[in-house]
Amino acid sequence: MNQVWVYALRFTDDTIYVGMTNDLDRRMTEHKRRQSPSTRKFTGDFEIIYQQNFTDYVQARRHEKYLKSGSGRKLLESVST
Repeated sequence: MNQVWVYALRFTDDTIYVGMTNDLDRRMTEHKRRQSPSTRKFTGDFEIIYQQNFTDYVQARRHEKYLKSGSGRKLLESVST
């Protein structure tokens, strides 16, 4: 059974990044080392403000897309304050 994580990071400049991975620890290390092209441009440190585990890739992808939508962003902003 494969696990897929959907997660959100909040950077010190209040930028929120949403992503998904099958290895959360490895992915966080990549973000911390600025090895990820998707977050390399953001400044400062970050904190994980949201994470959820899925066993189905399709469900995880749907949830990631939701979190990137207007409603999902609102939810993440309320969680991170």
